[in-house]
Amino acid sequence: MLFYGNKLNIAISLFLVWTISSYSQNPVIPEVGDVVLPECDFIHEVYNPSTMSGDTIIVSDFSELTRGLLNNKVVILKKDIRITQQITIKRDVLIIGNGHKIFESGIGLRNNMPYKTPVDGKECFINDKGKLYELSKSELYQGQWIVSTQDGISSKLRLPKELKKINIKSSDNVYITYTMWFIRRTDKVKSAKNGILELDFTGGSTYLPNKTFRHYTSEPYFYLSNYSTEGISIKDGNISWPDDIGVVNKCRLWYMFKIEKDANVEFRDIEIVGGMAYTLDNYGLLKMTNCKVTNSIGGGVTSEGILFADSCSFDNIKKNGIFVQNSGCAEISNCFFKDIGHYGSNNFAIVGQGKTYVGNCFFLDTNYGAINVGVVNAYSEADLKDYLIEYNSIFYSNEWVKVRQRLGFCDSGAIYIATNSKKTIVRNNRIHGVGGCGMNNAIYGDDGAYNLEIYCNIISGTQNGFDIDCRYVSPKVTNRHIPFSDDEIKEAEA
Repeated sequence: MLFYGNKLNIAISLFLVWTISSYSQNPVIPEVGDVVLPECDFIHEVYNPSTMSGDTIIVSDFSELTRGLLNNKVVILKKDIRITQQITIKRDVLIIGNGHKIFESGIGLRNNMPYKTPVDGKECFINDKGKLYELSKSELYQGQWIVSTQDGISSKLRLPKELKKINIKSSDNVYITYTMWFIRRTDKVKSAKNGILELDFTGGSTYLPNKTFRHYTSEPYFYLSNYSTEGISIKDGNISWPDDIGVVNKCRLWYMFKIEKDANVEFRDIEIVGGMAYTLDNYGLLKMTNCKVTNSIGGGVTSEGILFADSCSFDNIKKNGIFVQNSGCAEISNCFFKDIGHYGSNNFAIVGQGKTYVGNCFFLDTNYGAINVGVVNAYSEADLKDYLIEYNSIFYSNEWVKVRQRLGFCDSGAIYIATNSKKTIVRNNRIHGVGGCGMNNAIYGDDGAYNLEIYCNIISGTQNGFDIDCRYVSPKVTNRHIPFSDDEIKEAEA
C-alpha cells in the first residue's frame, strides 16, 4: 500500500499494526449455533482481468499519450503529463505511471484579467503543478435564521458579530454554503448589511430553510465563497490570485478518462488529478494498482462496468471516492481513503449500489461516512445485489469530529446500509470515533434494511448514536464490541 507523508506514514502504520494484531490475537467467534453464514459470490471468483503485453511506447506529452493509447498495449509515462481534453479508451491497454502524474492543463488565465464567464460559485482552477483551487473561502461562522412569514421559508440569516459590518451586494457574486439538516446547501448572497444576510435561492428547491428543516438547524454553520481576497477571487469583473499560487488555468473537463464498454484497462503506479464530475468514468473493465486519485472537485471513480482497485489511495476528493453504479461490480482491497466528501452532501469514500466487495481498507477522516452499500428503491429481484465489507479500519480523529459537528453530519453512519440488498455481510471491521451534530452510528441499517449479517466488529468511541443501529436484522446475527485501549487511540492519533 502506498502512503505519502512521514507523519501520516507513521500514524497509519502503527494503526494497521495493532489492527492486524488485534484480529490475530483476539479472534471473535460469532455465536450462531449450527447456522452456517453464507458467503457472497464476489467478482474475484467470476472475473479476471487479462494480462496485457505487447508493443510498448514511452510517452512524455499529451499527443504521445493519446497516440499510444490508440496503437499500443503498454504505455509508460516518462514524466508528468498535462492533458487538454478528455481521453476516451476503447481498447485493451496497460498504463504504467512510474509515480508520475496526469492532470488537466485547463484554459490559461492572466492575473487581474477580465473574467467574462458568468460566475456560479462552482468555479474550479488548477495551477501548473496540478493543484486544484476553488474560489476563496472565508472562515467558518455560525448564524441564526430570521423567521419568515412568506411560505414559511427563511431567506434571511442574522450574522455573528464578526460580520456585522460587512457590505455585500448581488453583483459581488458571493456565495454562501450552509448546513441544513444533514446536507449543505450553496446559494447566492443577495445582500448583506447591518448584520443581516439575505439569500437568493439558486441551489434548487431541496431542503430549503422552511419551518421543518429550519427547526433541525436553527443556527447553521456557514462559510462564504468569493468573499476573501486571500485565494482566487472574482471581483468587479476581474479575476485575481496571490503570486505564490503560480500559473492558473480554469478547469473544464468533466472527466479525465472515459473507458468504453469493451475496453480492458489497467492503471499502474500513477497519480491522476482533476475532473469536475469524476476523474475516471468506467464502462469496461478497469484495474487500478498502486494508484493515487487526488484533488478532485468532483468524485474519484464512477463505474458501470467491472472495477478492481488494489493498494490505491484516494485523498482530497470533494464528492464520492468510488461510486459503483447499480449495473457495475467492484472489488476494492488494501486501499486508503482520506478527506473524502468535504463541503459535499451525502458523500462517502465508497458508494456501492452494484455488487461490491470492500476489504482491508483504511478510512481516515471521511466527511459523511466511509462506506455506503445497497439501494433505496428496488423494483425487482434483479435490482438486488450482494455486498461484503470485512477487515476494514475506519477512524475519525478528535479534530475531525469537531469539523463534522460544524458541517452538519447527522442521520448516517461510518458504514451505511440502504434499504434493499440481496445479502449484506459486515464483519471483522474496526470503527472508532464516529460523531457529528446529530444521530450518527458506527454501523447503520437505514429504515427497512434487511438481509443483513453483522458480526465480529470492534467498535468504540461512538459519540452520539449507536454502535449498531439496524431495525430489521436477523436474530441469528450476533455482535461483540471491544473498545480501543487508550494506548491504541494515542498511537493512531500521533
